[in-house]
Amino acid sequence: MNESASADQSDTASAGAGAVTMCTRNPKLRAAAWCTECRRAYAGRFLGSREDGRAICYECAELGDIRLLSSEQQAVDPALSGGTRFALVRMVLQPHQTFALSYRGSVMPAVRAGFIATMAGLMFWLMWNQLLRAEEWNEWVARVTRIPAGSELLPWLPWLAIPALAAIRLFAGSVALHIGLRMAGAPDGSFADHTRVMALTSIALFLCAIPSRVGTFAAMVVWISGAMAFLRQQYSFSTLRALAALLPAVFVLSVLPPN
Repeated sequence: MNESASADQSDTASAGAGAVTMCTRNPKLRAAAWCTECRRAYAGRFLGSREDGRAICYECAELGDIRLLSSEQQAVDPALSGGTRFALVRMVLQPHQTFALSYRGSVMPAVRAGFIATMAGLMFWLMWNQLLRAEEWNEWVARVTRIPAGSELLPWLPWLAIPALAAIRLFAGSVALHIGLRMAGAPDGSFADHTRVMALTSIALFLCAIPSRVGTFAAMVVWISGAMAFLRQQYSFSTLRALAALLPAVFVLSVLPPN
């Protein structure tokens, strides 16, 4: 065990200068964390959480009879353990870290975070439209709602629809993602698992705070990057296969606001 640990630590040192560490079990996958018992690097699908929250591979947990957090004990989604702001930074800079540890608890913490981020994204998107394209925007809203262009209600109507639009976007995106993964041959994963992925990657919609279409484009790029990181880590998908799996969700999200 000591020889193994020292060898792995030397590997860590040699790879320190920005090199990508690959999974010990499956070298095609990027490592998400190091097992605190054997000191080897593993992808998230091979890691669990000890009762103190530290990562441990399932093999060491079984050999050492070490208890892992149960679904009931995993009250905090590890992807959100540092807060929503930290999750956004990690989604932008290191998306694979968002799904570093396996999680079998409630999907609701991720759904709440994704719903809040989606509402925030819609608010920013609406604000920029009303500030930067006011006349064009009001004409479009009047045409869709059939409310006279001069009505005092017109500027406020889209704001009232934001919660419903956020719920529709999150649910439709989750369904499309689940269908795309099934069509691409994902071996496992429930609808709840894929809803969690959709919700966590939707945190990227905070980037809609960037003015005009730049923010919405950046949010979509980060969403795709995060979803692909999950597919490569969880299902060992190639880049092309991951892109094919995401096509239904990309299509649905591209026709729903913010776009």
